[in-house]
Amino acid sequence: MTGLDPSTPLNQSGGGETSGRNSENLPDTRGIMDSHISALKELLKQPSNHDLIKPMLLDFSDEIHDTDEEDREAERVNVSGKAVVANKDLGKPFKEVLKCPFTRIIIEFSAPKHKMQTNMERLGRGLINFLIEASIIGESSKEDGKSLTSAVSAILVLSHVFQIFLKPLGQPAPLAQILAGLVLGPSGLSRAPSIHVFFFQNFAIDFYESMALYCRISIMFLIGLEMDIPYLRRNFREASIIACSGCLMCTLFAAAISYFVYEETGSRGSHFTVALVITVILANTASPIVFRLAADLKFATSDIGRLAISSSVIGDMYAVFILVIISGEKHKRTVTGWALMAGCSLLLLVGIIICTKHLVNWLNKRNRDEKNLQAVEVMLLCSVILVTAMILETMGFSSIIACFLMGSMFPRGGKSARTLLAILTYTVHNFIFPIYFGYTGFKADTSYLNELKRIGIVSMVIVLSIGGKIFGTLAACRYLKTPLNEGVLLAFLMNMKGHVDILTLTTAMQNKVLNSSIFYNLMVSAVVISSLISAALIGFLVRRESDTIGIRHIPMEFHSPEKELKLVACVHSRHIVSCMVRLILSLRGSDNVPISPYLMHLIELPGKPKKNKAFDEQEEDESSDDEDFGRNDVVEINEAIDLSTEETKMMIHQVQTVAPFKTMYQDVCDFADDVRASFIVLPFHKHQRIDGKFENDKDGVRTTNQKVLRHAQCSVALLVHRGHDTIGTQAAGSESLQQIATLFFGGPDDREALGFSKRLSTHHHSSLTIIRFLPTSARDPNVGINVSQKEDDVLVAIDHETEIEEADSSYLANFYHRYVTSGKVRFLEKYVENGAQTGMILRDMAKTYALFIVGKGGRGDSLLTTGISDWEECPELGVVVKLLAGYDISPLPFLALVEDSQNFTEDTLHGVNFASGGAGVDKTIGQEVFGQVISFEEQIQQFATVQGNITALLGESKADLLLQDSTYIISIGSNDVMTYIFNKSTTPELFIASLTDAFAVHLKDLYNLGARKFGILSIPPIGCCPIARSASGGSCDEDTNKLASAFYTSFEFRLQNLSSTLEGFKYSLGNTFNMTMNIINKPIGFKDVKSACCGTKGPLGLSDCKEGLDLCPDRDDYLFWDAFHPTQKASILAAQVLVFSQDQNFVAPVNFKSLRYA
Repeated sequence: MTGLDPSTPLNQSGGGETSGRNSENLPDTRGIMDSHISALKELLKQPSNHDLIKPMLLDFSDEIHDTDEEDREAERVNVSGKAVVANKDLGKPFKEVLKCPFTRIIIEFSAPKHKMQTNMERLGRGLINFLIEASIIGESSKEDGKSLTSAVSAILVLSHVFQIFLKPLGQPAPLAQILAGLVLGPSGLSRAPSIHVFFFQNFAIDFYESMALYCRISIMFLIGLEMDIPYLRRNFREASIIACSGCLMCTLFAAAISYFVYEETGSRGSHFTVALVITVILANTASPIVFRLAADLKFATSDIGRLAISSSVIGDMYAVFILVIISGEKHKRTVTGWALMAGCSLLLLVGIIICTKHLVNWLNKRNRDEKNLQAVEVMLLCSVILVTAMILETMGFSSIIACFLMGSMFPRGGKSARTLLAILTYTVHNFIFPIYFGYTGFKADTSYLNELKRIGIVSMVIVLSIGGKIFGTLAACRYLKTPLNEGVLLAFLMNMKGHVDILTLTTAMQNKVLNSSIFYNLMVSAVVISSLISAALIGFLVRRESDTIGIRHIPMEFHSPEKELKLVACVHSRHIVSCMVRLILSLRGSDNVPISPYLMHLIELPGKPKKNKAFDEQEEDESSDDEDFGRNDVVEINEAIDLSTEETKMMIHQVQTVAPFKTMYQDVCDFADDVRASFIVLPFHKHQRIDGKFENDKDGVRTTNQKVLRHAQCSVALLVHRGHDTIGTQAAGSESLQQIATLFFGGPDDREALGFSKRLSTHHHSSLTIIRFLPTSARDPNVGINVSQKEDDVLVAIDHETEIEEADSSYLANFYHRYVTSGKVRFLEKYVENGAQTGMILRDMAKTYALFIVGKGGRGDSLLTTGISDWEECPELGVVVKLLAGYDISPLPFLALVEDSQNFTEDTLHGVNFASGGAGVDKTIGQEVFGQVISFEEQIQQFATVQGNITALLGESKADLLLQDSTYIISIGSNDVMTYIFNKSTTPELFIASLTDAFAVHLKDLYNLGARKFGILSIPPIGCCPIARSASGGSCDEDTNKLASAFYTSFEFRLQNLSSTLEGFKYSLGNTFNMTMNIINKPIGFKDVKSACCGTKGPLGLSDCKEGLDLCPDRDDYLFWDAFHPTQKASILAAQVLVFSQDQNFVAPVNFKSLRYA
C-alpha cells in the first residue's frame, strides 16, 4: 500500500534546473504539478486504500512571507530564488477541496503579479478542473449537509442551555444565542482539530452563507410585516434624527482610525474600501437583534421600544447603502450603469409589491370560508418573496431593505397576512433567530487575538463603536428632549451588531476587495464582543429602569384622548363579535388620533372526556372531531374583522389563546401587560337569545371574567350585549349617529367611565350625553359653585365635604369646560331622592341610547343607588348595570367599568382590614339580615386592588416580597353555620364538605394573589353563645357545636393538602373551639361564661347591645360581650394563646409567632 509523500514533488522540483522568472522555466513547474496529478490518479484508482493524502499548499512567491510563520509546518526548498512551501494546516481557508471516502486534498495557488501570473492561472484552472472531475461530489454534499445540520442543532441546544442560566439574570435571548455560536465556533470547541474538520469541511462555508442569506430574507420580511407603520410615520423625524446622529458620529470615528487599522492589519488593496468597511462596522445597528431583544425583554410595544426598532431599520439602510458601494468595486460598473441597474431593481421591487397586493386580495377572496390559506398558497407567497430577493442579490444589490419593504407593504388585513404572520412568527422566533444570531458568534475567531497589538485594535473599535453611538444618540435625545435614562438605553440598543456589518465583511472578502484575513477576523471579533457587551448592559438597564420603561398603566381618568389608545377586547364566541367591533370603531376618535386595538379570541382547551359516556350523551364540544379548537367561531370572527378592516381601513390585531378556563385569565392579563393596554374589555357571561331570554355561556367564562377583574393591573370593562345580531348584519363602519350615555353618580369608577367617554366624544358618528345624578338637596344654589351650561343653564354642584366629592367635582368641572362648553358633549343633571326614583329615570331613558357607560360602583353607599336593584346574581356588574341588564326590552350593549382604587397611601403597607360583620364563606350569607355585607369573595377582590396598588408603589419584585412575607389572619364561617342551623337545606356532612371546599377555593385565590402565610381561626362553639343558649333553654346547642367541631377536623385535613400541593403555602390553624370550651369548662378568671354583658334583656336574647340597655358591673368578668361576640378580655386571651402557645390542642402545627418568622 502506497501513499503520497509531499516531499517527493518538492525534491523533484528542486532537482530541476530553473533560474529567473522567465516563462521558459514553467515546464519544470508544470512537471511538479503533473507529478502530483499522476500520484493522485494512482491513489484514486485504489478504493481500498486507507492512507490519508496529506494536505499541501504550494506558495510560489519571490520571497518567503513571515506572516503565517507560526501557523505553518513547512518544508522549504529553494528553486532558483523561489520559495515552495508545503502547508499541512487544515485550519487555513483553501479555495478548492478534493474529497473521496478516505481522503481530503487541499491545494491553493498563489502567485505574484508578474509574467508568470497568466500561465499560473491557466495551470491552476487546469488542475482545478481535474480535481473537480475527480471528486466524488455526491458524498461531499452529504458530508457538508451533515456539518450544517450538526452546527445548527448544536447552536439551538447550546443557546437554550445558556438561556436557562441567563434568563433569571434578566439577560435577553440574543445574548445566549451569540454566546452559543461563539462557544461552538473557532473561538471555542472548534479549536479542536477533529471538531474543526467536521464543521468546516469542503463547501460547508458556502452552505453556512446560503443559510444566513435565507435567514436574513425571512427575518427582514417578518420585521416589515410586524412593523408598526403608523407609529413609524408619526415618529419618522425622531427615529431618523436618532439613527443619523449615531451613524454620523461613528462615520467620523471610522475615518479617523481607518488608516491606522489598514496599516496595522497588513491590509492590501484600496484604503477607501477598508474605511467604508470600518464605517459599516461602527455605524451599523442590527435591526433583527434590536427587534428580538426588545420583544424578549417585553418593551417592544412601548414607545422607546418602537422608537429603537424604527431607528435601527433606518440605520440598516445607511449600512446597506455603503454595502452597495463596496459591492460595486467587484462589478466595475460606471455611474450610468449603476444608475440603470438601480432603476431596474427599483422597478422590479415596485412591480412585485403591486402584484403581491393583487395576489393577496385574490387569495383572501378565494379562501373566504377557510380559517387559513392552504399550504400551496403559502408556498406561492414565500416563493415570490424569495425569488425577488435572489434576483436582487444576483443584480448586485442586498435584499435586506427590499425584504423589509415587501413586508411593510404587504396587505395587513385578511387571511394571507394572518397565515403568514402566524407561520413566520413561530418559525423565526424559535428557530431562525437562534440560528442567525448563533452564526454571528460562530464566525468569530478569537484565536487571532494572540498579540497585544491586535487586542488593542479590537478594543479601540469596540470603544469607538459604543462611544460613537452614545455621543450621537444622547445628542439627538437632548435635542428631542428625551429623558437621559431612555437616551442611554437607546444608545446601547443602537450599538447592537451582527447583521449588515458581518455581511459587509463577508462580501468584501468574497469579492476580493479585502484580502487580509487578519483584518477580517479582528473585525468579526470586535462585532461579536461589542454585541455581547451591549446586550448584557441592555438587560441590566431594563431591569434597573423597570419603573420607567416597564409596564405603566395609565387609568382612563388621566388618559388624554389625543394620545394613542391601546385596548384588548376579548371574545369567547361569535355572538359578541359584531358588538365588540362596533365598540372598537367608536373608540377611534378622530381620524388623526392613533389607536391600537387587539381582539383576543379566548378558546377553551377542553379536558379529556369521560370514556364511559355514550356518544349521544357527550357535549357538543366533546363529540367534535375537529382538531382545531373553535374552528367555526374562528372563521366567523376572522370574517367580521376582515369586513371591518376593508370598510374602515383600521387594523385590528388578532390574537388567540387556547387554555383551560382556570388559567385563561393569566393569558389575558399577561398579554394586556405585554402590549401595555390601557384597559381590557370582557364579554358578559350571558347573551340574549331571539326570544329575549338570557342564556348562560359556559361556567368558565364567568370565572375567567372574575379572575381578570381581580388580577388585571389595568382598568377592566364588562360588555353586556342586550341585542341579538348576527355578524355582518350591521356594517362595522355604519355612518348612523350612535347615541351614547355616561351615567355619573360619583366615585373613582364613575370618573374612570367618564375618562373612557372622552374618547367616544371625539368620534364624528357618536353623540355623547353625560347624565349626572344628584340628590334633591343639591338644588340649593348655596351648596356649591355654579357652572352655567351653554344651552340649558344646568347647575354643577361642587361639594367640598369629602375628598371623593371634591375629586368628582374637580374632574367633572374640567370635563365640562373642555367638552361641554365646546358643544362636543351634552350634559344633563337628574335630581333624585332615592334609588327607586333613580330606577324609574333609567327605565324611561332605556330606549333612548344605544350604549350606556356606567362605573361599577366605587361610589360606596349612596342614597342615589341604594335599593336600585334586587338582582344579586352578578355582583361584578354593580347595581346600576344590574338594573339595566335586567330589562326585557333594551338597546344593544351596556358597559360597566371597574378601576383600581386611587385612595391608596403608604399607610396601607402596614396592614389592611377587609373584615365585614355578618359575612360568611358563602357570598349570600348575611345579605338579608344585615344588608350591606361584604362577602369573603368581595373582600378578596378588594385585596386584589390593594395588591395592584402595592405593586404600582413598590415595583413588582418588592411587592411580591412584601406580600409573601405578610401574615393573613382569617376568621370566618360562624355565620355560615348559624344560617344552616335555621334552614338545614342539606345534610350536615354535605354542608361541612361544601363549606371547606369553598373556603379552600378562596385560600387558593389569595395564594394566587401572592399570599403565603395564613393564620386561620376555626369556628368556635357557637352553640354555647348566649343567643344559642336562649334558644335551647340555657344549655349549649350540641347540634351546632358538632358542626363547629366537624368543620375543624375537615378543614385541618384540607389545609394539610394545600400545604403539600402549593409551594410556599404555610398555615397556623387556631382551634377556637377547644380554647373556648376550655374556658367554659374551667372558667378561671371569668365569673360568667353563659350570659352576655350587654344586650340580652330582650326575648331570646336577641336585643342589640345599644344605648339604653343595662350593662354588667365589670365586663372583664364576662366571656361574652353581647349575644354573639366575646369580650375584649376574652379576645386578648385568645390572641395570646394563638401567638405564643405551644399546645397543639389550641394552635397547630405552629403558633402565629412561628408562622410570622417562617
